[in-house]
Amino acid sequence: MAERVFNFILEDKLTHQAILRDLPQDKRAAVVGRKGRLTITGPQGGSFIIRLTPSGVFRETGTQNIRNEILMSDDTLLEILVGLAQFPGEPGTTPRAAYMHGDLRISGDSVLYDAEEIFNALEKHAFAKMGPVARVAVEEMRQRRQD
Repeated sequence: MAERVFNFILEDKLTHQAILRDLPQDKRAAVVGRKGRLTITGPQGGSFIIRLTPSGVFRETGTQNIRNEILMSDDTLLEILVGLAQFPGEPGTTPRAAYMHGDLRISGDSVLYDAEEIFNALEKHAFAKMGPVARVAVEEMRQRRQD
């Protein structure tokens, strides 16, 4: 599941460029070239290293110069996807709420500032497009658990 969600996010370079365009010039200069790692623990998880470039977000394999690391379980990712999919009767959670409850951890040099920037970019752009893939991922996970 984590691989599918991650690949979906990486595909849309136009959204990535829109995120960059909306940032003030000084913030844009500060984030371009930054590298981070997302680690999802559990059987539906994975580890992903990304770099932000002027053309969008790209997957990388090198571990040098990673500025931030985000860690959560596959259950937390599922709860976030449920929230994004807006299933009736299943509120799910937001990344901010998961962070506040300690279910999503962000490490790095300036964690509070970076966390706020990450959440702002996700809420403004990525999450608007994630609803459809969130529904598919959640349904897939439900079917696997029933089998």
